Amino acid sequence: MSMPLADLIFLAFALSVDAFVVAFSYGLLIKQKRLSNGIKLSLSTGAGQFLMPVLGFLLTGSVHRYIAAWDHWLGFGSTSSAKAGITATKKRICPTSPA
Repeated sequence: MSMPLADLIFLAFALSVDAFVVAFSYGLLIKQKRLSNGIKLSLSTGAGQFLMPVLGFLLTGSVHRYIAAWDHWLGFGSTSSAKAGITATKKRICPTSPA
């Protein structure tokens, strides 16, 4: 089982953007022990960015048979909850604007 090259490139780009945003955000917040905290943050973020796709790839085969019948509902539920979260955040940030 292999992945097309374009998918690998998009996955690598998405993971690098995610890691960059995490590092940038923490860089804005952390003011003391910048070097040691930066090394710890980069190692933990890198380990997570490496392990999550690998675990997802390895576990897909074993989990697929259990959720194949209702996987479309998982997509619907996650999309609906994301929409509800965005709407709630908009209402909280700017209570006078329509959601």
